[in-house]
Amino acid sequence: MTLDIAMGGSTNTVLHLLAAAREGEVPFTMADIDRLSRKVPVLCKVAPSVQDVHMEDVHHAGGIMAILGELDRAKLLTTDGPTVHAATLDDALNRWDVVRTSSDKVRNFYRAAPGGVPTQEAFSQDRRFDEVDVDRETGVIRNAAHA
Repeated sequence: MTLDIAMGGSTNTVLHLLAAAREGEVPFTMADIDRLSRKVPVLCKVAPSVQDVHMEDVHHAGGIMAILGELDRAKLLTTDGPTVHAATLDDALNRWDVVRTSSDKVRNFYRAAPGGVPTQEAFSQDRRFDEVDVDRETGVIRNAAHA
């Protein structure tokens, strides 16, 4: 829910998370969502919230891992839990957050640019942006101080 709020929120997310919580008998209510939305800043608005920012722009700025990294730097995440691709979320952020990593391979991954040609495999064409968008003051993904 914190990630969704940081991306501008979604009524679908609210409805589905509340339904899943109810089905799983997990005590998660609108009051919890309200509490979170009052402390979590919007770091990245994406279409349809804004018309000129799309998921490929978010990817160019470091993707979901960059948003999670900014939430972590703002002390709004618990990162010691396991993920499906790393022992902990902190380990995943150390590898994939463009602000933390020094990996050229990861930075190249986030530099993938639209090629203008339909492809069947993600990132299979050679077009790249010169740099990753790491401007957290005015870029696509902001830090908490500039949200």
